[in-house]
Amino acid sequence: MLQQRLSAYPFLEQGILEHFALRYAAETGQAGLLHRLLLKKMPAKDIVEQLTGYTNTILYDNGGLPSLMVRIPLYYLNEISSVFESVPHPMFRTAKEAASCISLKGRSKGPAMQSVPWVYISKYQNVLLEGRALSLPGKNAGNFLSYDEALDFCRAKGPGWHLMTNYEWAGLALLSWKNHTLPRGNNDSGTDIFHPEDSCTLSTPAPGEHSGRALTGSGPAAWSHDHTLRGVFDCNGNLAEWVGGLRMENGKLLFLDPEQAACSDSQRRESSGWKTLKADGSFAPPSAAHALYFDYTCMPPAAGGTPDFHMAGGCSHPQKQYERPCPGMDRTYGHKPFSSFSCSLPLSEKARQFLKAACILPLGRDCAPGDLYFRNDQESAALRGGHWYHGASAGIFWLNLAHEPEYRAERIGFRCAYTEPADS
Repeated sequence: MLQQRLSAYPFLEQGILEHFALRYAAETGQAGLLHRLLLKKMPAKDIVEQLTGYTNTILYDNGGLPSLMVRIPLYYLNEISSVFESVPHPMFRTAKEAASCISLKGRSKGPAMQSVPWVYISKYQNVLLEGRALSLPGKNAGNFLSYDEALDFCRAKGPGWHLMTNYEWAGLALLSWKNHTLPRGNNDSGTDIFHPEDSCTLSTPAPGEHSGRALTGSGPAAWSHDHTLRGVFDCNGNLAEWVGGLRMENGKLLFLDPEQAACSDSQRRESSGWKTLKADGSFAPPSAAHALYFDYTCMPPAAGGTPDFHMAGGCSHPQKQYERPCPGMDRTYGHKPFSSFSCSLPLSEKARQFLKAACILPLGRDCAPGDLYFRNDQESAALRGGHWYHGASAGIFWLNLAHEPEYRAERIGFRCAYTEPADS
């Protein structure tokens, strides 16, 4: 009888109800409510919202395709820690996309900054269908994607949709840190290295793959950002995710203004929105001489990783001067726990708060697990979260600035987010 009721829904909505709603209702004691809603033939969107208290919803893109999303309400930074001022987290300063988006020609559209009351984040790492990114449970997440391809799959969904930004990722991370719900995840080929009792459903590898990927949302509730089935899943391990609004050029940090970061046009590498950050906390053009860099603290090794790096006011140790081919070893890169990363030059309070809110600098030594990586001889796009085999290195604070935007790998994926357009 239940399957017959589910079969009345379109195929993708059936999958959401089977893999999410049934599990959620069973584990939260709401099986009766779900059966009543199905009996009434309520829309799948209404079923998800009523079960989860409107914390989750289904959003439909310009192709009518559904995505299961988590609604993150606006919060102020001083709710996270007293070190912050009472201002909205930057993830909510994306404003209304059409009202504040920088075009590729560099012309600003519409009114000044505002804050949105909430942001919708894909509950799951995204799958690909009809050229669009979708958040669906029980699926193989899309992988082997470059940064630009991830942008395109999000942009194709229509106004308001965008690649999840670094600000949005950091906003989730700080919520998890504050609430003591730092997510566990698939960082040990099907389990969590610190919690071997955790399990998930592994995907079927494609020919030539040796994947330890989990099917989306198949892990326990502790694999979500709030340790409940209402949360955002797989921010620790599984696939490392491209995020928008943060890049690096030869060690120099490049950002999008928070107000522009959720705009698909601004997220493109060739957009005019990219800026450097100065030690006084102000943004400057990418060509500015005095800006913030990741730099080695001493001569880096000819190959392999080193923990000897910090944030600095320039690049005094460009690795291309020291790097040499070493068979069986990776090219030179910096690698250390995010929680031990620091800045060697005096920063204004404005700069320090911005970098901590964006999870570029740690709030404290307990901002773990998650490691930090970089190279200063190339353009790098930002990856977050870690892979299914990263073990103790993976985590919601994991940040990788060591790969070029063209990089593709079995272990690389992404997810989209949504803010309501100005004319909605």
